[in-house]
Amino acid sequence: MQPSDSPNNSFQPNQPYAAPAGDRLYPQSPRQSTIPKTLGILNIIFGVVLMLAGVGTAMQYLFMPMISGAMDAKQQQVTQAIETQQKTEIKELLEEQKAAASEDEKAVVQTQIDQVKNRPKITPPNMAGMMGMTDRRVVVWGVVNGLGGALLNLVMIISGVGLLMVKGWGRKLALWVAGLKIVRLLIGQAYYGFVCVPVIAQHMMTFMNQVGAQSGQPQTQPPFEVGAMFAGVYWAQAIGMILFGSIYPIICFVLLTRSRVKNAFADTPVNYPPASNQP
Repeated sequence: MQPSDSPNNSFQPNQPYAAPAGDRLYPQSPRQSTIPKTLGILNIIFGVVLMLAGVGTAMQYLFMPMISGAMDAKQQQVTQAIETQQKTEIKELLEEQKAAASEDEKAVVQTQIDQVKNRPKITPPNMAGMMGMTDRRVVVWGVVNGLGGALLNLVMIISGVGLLMVKGWGRKLALWVAGLKIVRLLIGQAYYGFVCVPVIAQHMMTFMNQVGAQSGQPQTQPPFEVGAMFAGVYWAQAIGMILFGSIYPIICFVLLTRSRVKNAFADTPVNYPPASNQP
């Protein structure tokens, strides 16, 4: 056979290229696909936003006990000011009662004194305590969840850069990030549901009882039903967070594992099937 008659001769018309079986060939240029770069841009955008949100959440839970302490001190000042004003009013009314000319006038003033004494004490609600954000278990969850998410989203930004460069390491890193995000959601929200939700529900019930006691209105529902209602709401929030937060990682898994997308990376080898030598 002459060299020109070889089936691997690129100058021979209508002759397929016959690659040895199992040979790994690297293409000279990346195959065209817009999915890696699109996911790279999204990874960078989502990563920056979620990383900042994670740091903010961690700082909020970390400093909330101190903020709550300052709020408690402010509430005590307000309560003391109200009590001082109440004592001043009673003192003025007592002097007015002594100066009254008749028993009827003294009785009217005594009614006013009784009203001031029986005035309900108003305690401003502590919103941080109401949400359980001063409890150590909730604080630990908030700080670890926030900082862990920030670190993972930093890696997500790096994977986005690799996807924009259409590098194989960027694709692998993006797949790892997607998987770890789902695992983090499952573990974090499970801890939130089983540990934090009962604490938050208890704090909410205490807050509702305090508000009801200050308003003088009787509680219409048993405490167990109120707690179960709050627990159901927060459990639904945790499940919704898992479902919503898993959407993008699942999309990344589906798209980055497609053969066409895998072949778009220049440093990813492609196994070409051996072509037939028959004309």
